Amino acid sequence: MANGSVGVKENKKTASVPQEKSTFRHWSLLCIGLMFVITAVFFSSFIFSDKMMASSDEIVNVDMKEFTRTSFVKHGQAPEWFNTRLSGMPAIDAMLSDALYPPTMLVRVFLPVYRSFGFMMVIHIFLAGVFFFVMLRRSFGVARLAAFAGALFYMLSPQFVTHVNPGHSGKMFVIAWLPFVVWRLRSLLSIPTLRNAALMALGVAMMILSPHVQMTYFVLMGLFLYWAADGVKAIVEKEEKRRIIGKAVYFWIAVFLGLGISFVQLYPSFMFVREAFSVRGVDRGFEFAASWSLNWAEFFSLWVHEFGNSLQYYWGKNHFKLNTEYSGMIPLLLSVLAIASKPKSMWRLFWAGVAVLSVIFSLGANTPFFTAAYHIIPGVRRFRAPSMMMFWFTFSTALMSVFFIKDLLGRRFEISGGQLRKWSTGLWAALGGVTLTAILFSLEPVVTSFAASMMGGGDAHRVFQVNFSEKFVPALWLWWLFTAIALGMFIAVIKGKIKVNTFVCALIIMSTIDMVKVNNQFYSVESPRKYFYQSDATINGLKSEFVKAPFRVFSLPGAFPMKNQEGAYGLEGVSGFHDNELICYRAFRGDQSDLHYIADIAEITRDGQMRLSMAKIAGRTPFLDLANVEYILAGSGTGGISKLRNPTALGRLSYVPDFVVLPEDRVINALKSGEYDYRTTAALLEEPDLPFNRNDLKDGNRQEPSAIVGVDADINTDNNAADDDTRSIADDGAQSSAIVDNKLKVEWKKYTPNFRIAAVTMPADGFLRLSEVYYPGWRIKVDGAPVKYYRSDMAWMAIPLKAGSYEVVMEPKSLYLDFAFKVTVVFTLITLAVLTFGFVRRRGKVA
Repeated sequence: MANGSVGVKENKKTASVPQEKSTFRHWSLLCIGLMFVITAVFFSSFIFSDKMMASSDEIVNVDMKEFTRTSFVKHGQAPEWFNTRLSGMPAIDAMLSDALYPPTMLVRVFLPVYRSFGFMMVIHIFLAGVFFFVMLRRSFGVARLAAFAGALFYMLSPQFVTHVNPGHSGKMFVIAWLPFVVWRLRSLLSIPTLRNAALMALGVAMMILSPHVQMTYFVLMGLFLYWAADGVKAIVEKEEKRRIIGKAVYFWIAVFLGLGISFVQLYPSFMFVREAFSVRGVDRGFEFAASWSLNWAEFFSLWVHEFGNSLQYYWGKNHFKLNTEYSGMIPLLLSVLAIASKPKSMWRLFWAGVAVLSVIFSLGANTPFFTAAYHIIPGVRRFRAPSMMMFWFTFSTALMSVFFIKDLLGRRFEISGGQLRKWSTGLWAALGGVTLTAILFSLEPVVTSFAASMMGGGDAHRVFQVNFSEKFVPALWLWWLFTAIALGMFIAVIKGKIKVNTFVCALIIMSTIDMVKVNNQFYSVESPRKYFYQSDATINGLKSEFVKAPFRVFSLPGAFPMKNQEGAYGLEGVSGFHDNELICYRAFRGDQSDLHYIADIAEITRDGQMRLSMAKIAGRTPFLDLANVEYILAGSGTGGISKLRNPTALGRLSYVPDFVVLPEDRVINALKSGEYDYRTTAALLEEPDLPFNRNDLKDGNRQEPSAIVGVDADINTDNNAADDDTRSIADDGAQSSAIVDNKLKVEWKKYTPNFRIAAVTMPADGFLRLSEVYYPGWRIKVDGAPVKYYRSDMAWMAIPLKAGSYEVVMEPKSLYLDFAFKVTVVFTLITLAVLTFGFVRRRGKVA
């Protein structure tokens, strides 16, 4: 299978490695064992400790992971409503992280959350190496040494490994599965069978379940290009039409099988966005799609990483940078030599083209290419951060490096005469060019002039100057040293002065040193205590109180070390961030900065500073009240949490005697201006069907604000004060004590992620308002009968009820999960049947 072409049948060794056949398993296992050891050594400070990986997004999402684990382990439920941040949102529809990714589900059951996400990333780094090694051995037919080198180039690539710092685990899962999918695609195109289609489908499904849809979308773009290139090659070489059509049919069968297996993840999230429930459902234009592009400072950092150091001394035009796209100096050099070795090889040119295209796409608005892609390629306008595409650059350069090493081991460079003089002259010229480049870029005025247009705003110039002397120049000369050694040894190889294996081992060592040097800048561990071992009395008191009845908290900036931390302690918050936040709720809270919540409790001082206003907190706080915010949390100044009670908070369930109908675009301003009294009136978006007479409601049931029962005007700032409420939630269905909230009697019987039961007594005809975020997936029953609920006060729900006692059952449901799950089951069974039949058939042939 020279040059990476498809055509050698699966399971047959190529001519390049026949001598290894008898010892294949033992030596291959040794290579995999070495990859395991290298991974374990690099991450030893995490693996062999009780610490957690310092991964910002993973830490920010600990509430999501703790919530998922609790749902599975404690309640035996796959959560359909994620209630620990943003007042709640549909879990599967809005994409609850990696909740449906099988490896995560398994690891999270056995490990605490603060350890599980770190182990998941480490496991997938090792898995990426294994898949790349197997792909090279089984599909490309390369020698073990070359396969081992390629696996290390891929699994240790900073573009891959540095994702541990921002905690982009979903991206890492996709990158890890990529070589498996490419392997199975090549097998499929070599031997078009249902079995090979099913195996490729499993890899595609795992990527989608990861659940990084954008990365998987980019993978499918690359797979499509490979299939198309293979088809063009087949036509040019005049393959049988039947075979060409068969490969096309099985390729698309594999894609659709993969989509079908992962339909349970893909379809709900796709529909959630398409139906514009999510903030992503709104087309935010080219600027959004091009945001977080690779910029020119980062582009030149593909050469020497520290040119625009992406962590400590970042001076480029992105807001900040927590990972790098750098793929290593040795793979990049060997990729160039691979093309020089066989410049007419179709597949080398193809993979070089993939590398170049991925860079151009990643540059976003910095080139016209992305503008064309934005308008032409379906789906591009829905995503942002085109620099994610750079994983294809890493894959391509690692693969082309192996092509060059394969040439070395295959005696391609046992040359003499004119060919030897040509290669020697070229390599000496390259060595001179490398030296001249290092000298020129060691001169600060030269580099400053060169990089001036690449710098961001603020103090970018000062950061650039510091980075130049402290980081770039030393790294530049290390690049020169390693490149000079590589070129010098290559000259010695072609002249027969040193052995090829020695050269390859030197390349592996230099590449490992280079990649580990960069990866170390982005890897660290820390104690989990501030996230998971919080012994703060306020937190413990709130947890105990929440067990009695549900409520929410609003955390001021600085209350917790990171956003979204409330759920780590079993609490529910109203703030935070999620890419698929419900659009009606974002409007209610005042966008991502919580403007409406802040306005309820803060005032601007004469010197322009913002501070809490006790007068506001004790008075009218419509947004916090409607959101069931009973406590405002802030940092105590001593490393703990302080709480401030919201005396006018409405309960999770409350009684409203009257209603008004307002258009959606008027509700927020009506709440701000006091156009209607939210405590006695619900603002609906449509005229409701009432089970009682509206005139009776107006005449007899309207309440004045002063008549509301259950409002506590005292502000509790005592961290250790216990609340006197007698509310309770019984997870196992036990009866709880009755409370009074605006004359509504409530007895909570059950409260789990997917199931809530409350016994309520309506004091008069009116509305039962639910401080749960409106979503059409909710199923609400009153005394066992489904009832219609109405969107209320922009983001909440209300049910018209007559006076009396009822049992209210609330079940948050996905709008799309039932159908999606059935599709997934059908496609999974089909795939398993195909694989089982193939396995039995192959075993029968062996027998």
